[in-house]
Amino acid sequence: MGAVLRGGGYLKLFRLGLAVAVMLFAASVSSADGVDPRQGVGTAGGGSPPCSDFLYSADGTGAIPTGTDCLESSNTYAIEVFAPGSATLSVYSPLLDTPTVDTPSAKINQWADALLATTDLVWSETCGPTTVAGAPAEECTLTAPKIDTLNDLAVIAALSAAGLLNDGDCDEDDDILYVPAGCDVIFTTGSLGTSEDLQGDTPDELFKPFETLGATNGTPLVAFPEPGSLGLLAIGLGGLGAFRRKFSS
Repeated sequence: MGAVLRGGGYLKLFRLGLAVAVMLFAASVSSADGVDPRQGVGTAGGGSPPCSDFLYSADGTGAIPTGTDCLESSNTYAIEVFAPGSATLSVYSPLLDTPTVDTPSAKINQWADALLATTDLVWSETCGPTTVAGAPAEECTLTAPKIDTLNDLAVIAALSAAGLLNDGDCDEDDDILYVPAGCDVIFTTGSLGTSEDLQGDTPDELFKPFETLGATNGTPLVAFPEPGSLGLLAIGLGGLGAFRRKFSS
């Protein structure tokens, strides 16, 4: 995880390393018919070692151990997860839910959450087969949402002006547009939350014992504005609307 990849060089090196690791583990990995692995991806407060391309392994039961995480060194807009073989890979994550705000005030939370519910600022997931250095693998990518409507912009600007975003605890109100630098990204087959869709895997959704997995950042296609600059942009757009109304009348 960590720094955003440039020019694909790190990604090629990472995929080569993953392929080598897969071959080394191949002799000790027993096949499991019907395996449907599911990778949990969440965020938490900083504290783990920094990382860029990240290799990790399931334990003897096929679970990703608690504490498998790494520290982001730059704002992260896409997270790619790789697993060797052709078994279906999917990702479950709080990033895929409508974000919420968690202040001590229930009224403020209700107001902010109602605004967020009018937006489409939810991370997206795409999964499918790929190859890693010529070996078959499955890949899932989580991608941050784009601000592509005036309503999205106005909501983010309002919440940012109220000081409700990026409060430093690396939860849902920090991860709306990206995972901020200094936050950990967690990988697990255990529970990531309390809502039903975030619970841990059932036994037939675990990985093969000792299976080697990997994750890396994807290069963002579009630069995203920092929340602090969104207020100025919203004011500018509002002024443009008033200017048009004045001269169209």
